[in-house]
Amino acid sequence: MTTHLFEIKYKCLHESCFASCKKGNLSLEESEFNKLSSYEDKSLLKSPKGICKLGFTQKFKIEKVKDSLSKKDNNEIITDNSSDPIEILIQEHQIVLELLDRIETHIRRRNVDGLWTSVCELENEITLHSIVKEEGVLFPLLENVGSQIIAFLGIIKEDHREVFSFLHSFKSALIDNEILDGIGHSLVANLRTHISKEDNEFFEVVNHYLTAKDKENLLIKMKKAEESFVPEEVIDLNEFAIKSKNNDNYKAREKHNEAIEAMKEMKIQSECCH
Repeated sequence: MTTHLFEIKYKCLHESCFASCKKGNLSLEESEFNKLSSYEDKSLLKSPKGICKLGFTQKFKIEKVKDSLSKKDNNEIITDNSSDPIEILIQEHQIVLELLDRIETHIRRRNVDGLWTSVCELENEITLHSIVKEEGVLFPLLENVGSQIIAFLGIIKEDHREVFSFLHSFKSALIDNEILDGIGHSLVANLRTHISKEDNEFFEVVNHYLTAKDKENLLIKMKKAEESFVPEEVIDLNEFAIKSKNNDNYKAREKHNEAIEAMKEMKIQSECCH
């Protein structure tokens, strides 16, 4: 009996994966392939033993499968998730995770300019993904389907607000040529936790409620939202800092900070005199 050999292109879905096994290719015999593709979603695959650098079984996303023994012209089977809006949102998380890896590298190297560019790209990415597509398109579709979803929506929205709070604080410090490690690491950790929560919990619940027609409408609306989205231009940090420091809000913040420092100085002097 001829044994089929499958050539698989995959991507690891572990939120913290940054090793050489994050993306790659596998060659699996048919029996092993069938054993590892035991998820209900057949676009997912359990990682073979010894592949993951962390030493655990991980969830791999199958991007392409080819049966090397097939003689047909169309012997390449492509796992196409372009028509599933929830899978699109899950795949977009990989872009965010790659930006977080880059941000962590810039923090370690104290690369302010690199951080500025990466953080601005991250802000554009999560604004489109989280605010425009999720809160603007997906959430309204879910507001009347059940109490479990309603509770989840509140949690996800609160996560979004917290992430943007960290993001804006971190950017404000970069304008002053400072790297706030605590806020930077909190931003990265919170986003990774949030992505894991959405991928492994929230979207599973969402899939339970959405019909095929719902997904079809959702896909159309998401595409329209993406086409109309205008990202913020990522400009040079020094140029942005000059513009910001001429802004009335920035000047007011500076005066407020100066007043606080003056009050601290007065308190120190008063304590010294007594």
